[in-house]
Amino acid sequence: MARNSSQNENDTLRQILLLLAMQALNTYLKDNKQREKIAFLNKAGFKNEQIANLLGTTPRTVIVELSALRKNSTKKKLWE
Repeated sequence: MARNSSQNENDTLRQILLLLAMQALNTYLKDNKQREKIAFLNKAGFKNEQIANLLGTTPRTVIVELSALRKNSTKKKLWE
């Protein structure tokens, strides 16, 4: 029985986290580009599939954008 209660709490926490992320996207990031939204959600700990679902895109698009962000980040570090 304790496991059921724990699972319900985890599910509730996941739903709250998703709602907060959606609120952040709609309020603070509404004018940002998709790449910036993906970076925000990735840093918040969301998985690629979750990010894709929130943004209405595919997990592959999320992977490509995160790869481009990492590549750009590496280039900047090399030149600084």
